[in-house]
Amino acid sequence: MSWKKTVFSGILVAFCIVMLYGIVMTPETASASRPDLNLDSLRVYFLYEDHIGRPVLMSEYEDYDSDGSYFTDDNANDYPYFHASYDPFGSINEDFDSTGIVVGNNNDTKITWAVPFRFPGQYQDPELEGIFYYNWNRYYSPAIGRYNRADPMSNSSMNSVLLLQAQRENINNLYCYVSNSPLFYIDPQGLKECCDSGKEKDCRSGRWFGAIAGIEAGTVGPGSSVSCGFLICKGSFRTKLRVCIGCFEVGAHISAAVPAGVGASGQLLVCKNAKCIEDLRGKSTGLAGSGGFGIYGGGGNYDISKSTGASCWSFGGGVGTTFVRGAKRYCDMDVMKW
Repeated sequence: MSWKKTVFSGILVAFCIVMLYGIVMTPETASASRPDLNLDSLRVYFLYEDHIGRPVLMSEYEDYDSDGSYFTDDNANDYPYFHASYDPFGSINEDFDSTGIVVGNNNDTKITWAVPFRFPGQYQDPELEGIFYYNWNRYYSPAIGRYNRADPMSNSSMNSVLLLQAQRENINNLYCYVSNSPLFYIDPQGLKECCDSGKEKDCRSGRWFGAIAGIEAGTVGPGSSVSCGFLICKGSFRTKLRVCIGCFEVGAHISAAVPAGVGASGQLLVCKNAKCIEDLRGKSTGLAGSGGFGIYGGGGNYDISKSTGASCWSFGGGVGTTFVRGAKRYCDMDVMKW
C-alpha cells in the first residue's frame, strides 16, 4: 500500500469516528430557569398626546382597581399612572408623582412600567437616567436641546447639499433639534425635521404666492366673501396647494346700491412662515379694505391663528356695487395639496 492510500485511509477513519461520536453522544445544552414574574392579566391603557405627539396623560380602559377613577392608582395614594408637563425642548418639567403601571412582581417586589416615550420617535432609556433620549439615528439631550453628534447625513455625499440648505434656512448648527423650533416640528428619525403629520416639510422656505378669485356681498354693516385659488411654494414650482377662504366681515361697507353691495374679486395671495400645510389651515383673523367706483382695488391680511406666525396678504381688485369698504374679517382657510 502506498503512503498516499495510508494517509487517505487514516483521514477516512478519523472522519467516521467523529461522525459516530456526534450521533451517539448527546452534548449538554445550556439551560437557565426563567423567574416567575407573576405577570398580571392583560390590561389596556390609553395614552393622551399633546399637539406634537408627546404623551401627557394615561388612563385605564376599565376601572381595574375599582377606585372610581381611570387616571389614578388606588394602591398608590391615588397618584396618576402617568401625567407630565414638559419644557419646550422635551425635559419633563413636572411628573405629578406618576406611579407607572404595576405589571407583575418578583419575590414580593413590584415590577412597574413607566412611560418611556417623549418627542415622536424618541425613547428614554432607563439606563441613561433621562440624560439622553434614543432618537433612532442619534441620541438627544433635552437639557440642552441638542443631539450628541452631528447630523449623520452631513458625512455622506450629500454633505455640500445639506450645508447649502442649512445656510439658506439660517441653520448653521448640525447638532440642533428641528431648527430650534420644537413646538412646531418633529424629527422621528433624528435626521431632519418634519411637519406635525410626520411628513417632510411641504415648503422649506415657508413662503407661498398665488391667486384667488371669488365673490363678496355686504350691507352697510356686515358682509361675507368666498374665494378659491392656488398657491405655489417659492423656490419650488412642484409644490402646489389649492386654497379656499370663506370670510365673515364686520365693519363699514358703503355701496352704490344701499343697503347691499355685491362684487366679484381677483386677488394675489402671498403667505409667509408656513412650512407645512397645517400652518395655513384653520381659523384666521385680519383686516380688509377696498375703494373705487364700479371697479375697485384693495387688499387685506389673514393672520392665521397658529403659533408658527403664519400669515397671508392679499392684493387685488374687482367689479361690483361696493366701492368703499373697511372691515375686520374672520376667515376659515382650507388647504389641499395638489
